[in-house]
Order: sequence, then C-alpha cells, then structure tokens
Amino acid sequence: MEFDNFTLNSPAKINLCLHINGKTSNNYHLLSSLICFTELADKLTFTHAKEFELNITGKYSKQLNNLDISDNLITKSLKLICGKLPKIKIDLEKNLPVAAGIGGGSSNAAITIKAISKIMEGKINYDMALKLGADVPVCLFGKSAIVNGIGET
Repeated sequence: MEFDNFTLNSPAKINLCLHINGKTSNNYHLLSSLICFTELADKLTFTHAKEFELNITGKYSKQLNNLDISDNLITKSLKLICGKLPKIKIDLEKNLPVAAGIGGGSSNAAITIKAISKIMEGKINYDMALKLGADVPVCLFGKSAIVNGIGET
C-alpha cells in the first residue's frame, strides 16, 4: 500500500440544538439535532510504514496516551475497514478535548475511514461507520446537518 503522505483535519462537532426523544432497547438516545462543524480540529497525518503505528501528540494527548491502543476509535475504524491494522503510521495532533461532547473521537474515526478509502481507492460505507458510534456517520458526512434516530439518519 504505497501512497504519498497527507494530513486531514478532524473537526469538532457542535450540537446547535438537541432534543432527546427517548431511548432504544440498548440504551442509545433517540434524538433530533441540528449540528455543525468548527474550524477547531485535530490533525491526522497518514504515512506509509513497515508496520502500524499511532502517535498521539498535542494539548489533549495525555488522556489518550494512557489508554490501550485497541480502545482508540482510530484503531477500531482501521480494523473494521481493513480487517487488521494496515502498514501505516498515523500521527494524531489532539487539539480537541477528550470526552467533551464535541465528537472528537468520532471525527477522528471518520477521518481515518476517509483516509483509508482514499488510500485504497474504495467507497465510504456509512452503514459500517455506525458500528463505531452514533456520531461517526455524521462526522463522515462532515457538513451541517439535521440528525435523527440515534444519529444514523
């Protein structure tokens, strides 16, 4: 898998309005929300490598560097799309606060899916993205949207 290095921004997601309409049987919230994306973003750089590597730097990296790499949504998205961790190096500059409700991890997963689709010249699978979390499909869409259901519509 040869490719030229590239960097993509992974923007924060903001709920401009959010209405909780109930819960599903597996405790996901049913919602209606108007969301937008900001210029504030994490940055992900993708580089060809001999083996998989994820380096996390930036203002909010400390919380993520203490976690098992298999719990990171970037790693989970790669395994979901590729079946295994591909031979790439990802440098994540973590500029978005962790667990702040602004979709940082979901946005990172979505950008990783876009990057792998670009590298492999494949199509983006929005249904597959939902397996990673309710915010991942809208982060993959990457534009202001009205979101319903658990985030899949």
